[in-house]
Amino acid sequence: MASICTGDEEGEEQASGRTLGLCVSTSGRLVAALNDRKAACVWRAADGATVGCWRTARKASCLTFAPDEEALLVADKSGDVYKCQLSSASTKPQLILGHISMVLDMCVTADGRHLVTCDRDEKIRLTCYPNTWTIDAYCLGHSEFVAALCLTSSGLLVSGGGVMMTLFEVMAGLYEVVMRLFEVMAGLYEVVMRLYEVMVGLYEVVMRLVGARLAG
Repeated sequence: MASICTGDEEGEEQASGRTLGLCVSTSGRLVAALNDRKAACVWRAADGATVGCWRTARKASCLTFAPDEEALLVADKSGDVYKCQLSSASTKPQLILGHISMVLDMCVTADGRHLVTCDRDEKIRLTCYPNTWTIDAYCLGHSEFVAALCLTSSGLLVSGGGVMMTLFEVMAGLYEVVMRLFEVMAGLYEVVMRLYEVMVGLYEVVMRLVGARLAG
């Protein structure tokens, strides 16, 4: 395989050119990598020929291929996600969405209709693709950063961060989380009502004992 594109040498004295991220397209035909010189490159797996190289404004944090394998999606440490068009490697990466904090991982659903991104601030976002200005849902529940995402063949989303791992029904998104919270609250309500019944029973027993003592 060809060596990774190093980008411009000027102003990159502290960068070693080490690889920060690597991914393979679903078909296995393409391989992409990021380095610490703000370069993202794609090669053909069959012969190692370079398909294209792009420079990012800031150091990238993760990458994935678009479902049609016509573009490479790259997230940087400022929380922005860019689209690099493989058919036109000379064009600048296009900004398609942004998070407030650094995006740590992302993936595209099997039907190609949603881009799932996670960040350092506990959030998982389900965004329409390619119309990424529409956010369908947030998958909440993490209490720390979300470092990794994985979509199963059945469409479930596995996410991990810190000491926590969660499982979401992707298309249900926020609704699924709300329903789980509702179930928890319903369980707590049931516990409180049982405690109330116990307290009422104890009160009746005490009052009977007091009444019996006064009568005696």
